[in-house]
Amino acid sequence: MSEIVSYQAVLQQVNTGADLAVFGDYVRELLVDTTLNSIAENQVPELVERAIVTGLWSPDYAIKLANRITDGPRKVRMCAALLSIESLNEQQRHHLESAAFETVNTIEYKDSRFNTLFELIQLRSLRPQLQDVACCT
Repeated sequence: MSEIVSYQAVLQQVNTGADLAVFGDYVRELLVDTTLNSIAENQVPELVERAIVTGLWSPDYAIKLANRITDGPRKVRMCAALLSIESLNEQQRHHLESAAFETVNTIEYKDSRFNTLFELIQLRSLRPQLQDVACCT
């Protein structure tokens, strides 16, 4: 696969009439990225959790999937489901906790932010960190 090309580089090459193959590469990369994001957005957190517990997926694969989710509440629900898995190592757990709380703070509507935060409260391992989030909401 070709080197990842920036939009500005593609635009410059198209405007100068240079090799337009870079435009095709750029569109292909966009389509692949969009497809992966769509797959991530449509995963059911409980099924992903089960796939890890049964050994079908690795925790790292599921974390990469969660990182692609752009919808705030969905991403937090996925992180919460993954955090319920006892076999996560400390680094994986820390990454998911950080991602969940950072995402809560980006949710635009207060009601949605509150409901999402409430879901996180149900995880006992995250309760000590709630004071940090409370100052930012």
